[in-house]
Amino acid sequence: MKKLALLFLLAGSITANAQYVPMGAGPYTQNFDGLTAGSSALPPGWFTYFSATNAALGNYYGMSKYVGHSNIDLDSLGCDSFVFAHGFFNYASAVVTNEGDLCAAQDAYTNRALGCRPSTSHDSGSFNFLMTSTAGMSNINISFRLQSLDTGTGKQLTWVAQYGLGTTPATWVNAASSTGYWTTGGHGVFFDTANTASFDAGMSNNYGPVWIRIVALAPAVGGGYVAVTAIDSFQLNWTGTATAGVKNVNAPTDMSLTVLGSATSDNINLGYTVSESGNYKLAIYDLTGRVLYNTDINANEGVIMQNYSVKGLNLPSGIYIAKMTNGVTSGVAKIVVE
Repeated sequence: MKKLALLFLLAGSITANAQYVPMGAGPYTQNFDGLTAGSSALPPGWFTYFSATNAALGNYYGMSKYVGHSNIDLDSLGCDSFVFAHGFFNYASAVVTNEGDLCAAQDAYTNRALGCRPSTSHDSGSFNFLMTSTAGMSNINISFRLQSLDTGTGKQLTWVAQYGLGTTPATWVNAASSTGYWTTGGHGVFFDTANTASFDAGMSNNYGPVWIRIVALAPAVGGGYVAVTAIDSFQLNWTGTATAGVKNVNAPTDMSLTVLGSATSDNINLGYTVSESGNYKLAIYDLTGRVLYNTDINANEGVIMQNYSVKGLNLPSGIYIAKMTNGVTSGVAKIVVE
């Protein structure tokens, strides 16, 4: 019971604000124009990850409250220090912006897109959409615009559409068919393309969480930095009347906590990002709820991941939980010591 109580306690900081948005007869559309500067809130049902694999969602990221800028020289007038930062950002859509637009011009556009600039260590970005089920739905397919927002990048990413079943899918299934252009960066071209993907019958009529993701699973190919990739004008189509909803969980966007590399008995490296600077409590628990380590961290707001190392605990092999909180928002990470 103690083990279950601990896990529910930690999960509560993430799921407390959960609610469901009905799907109905469809289609479902998301144009991302509701993304605003100064807010890290993603639309209901949307989640972002880095380091995704065919067996895992990856490391949750959320979205920075800073506006992203594409194809810009850092010395251009009006650009902030986050122009080339890695992460998921709110960008001006390539439907309206041009490759020569300066930061102020990009900020002024109301047509927005959700985009990411992966780093060399987190090349596998993932745009994820979560439904509570696909009950009553068949012939499921998506359309969206895939955008490459840098002309000077040498690295190239290849994207694919997949679905996964369950809260944390261990298996992901590629779309049965697709159209459009699925590679970004590396071309010296700023572009926006219409893509579609259709899913097999295994996705239909499932009574449980169902994910759709647009993901780059392989590291970028080529030299230089990785281009900004964005998606816009997402539409989900199906036959039938859905009894499902979209899960709206925005609490995790306020901060993230993850284990960097492999944890050992005497060394655990944690990475975190927070949306508000200040004092945070970091604690490590075993699965009985016993506190093994706790400390205060003076964390700085920003989109760049900060590191903290815990050394000398001499932990036996097993699973542990790290939690970081300022009393308002929390991040949780599972630690596996082998």
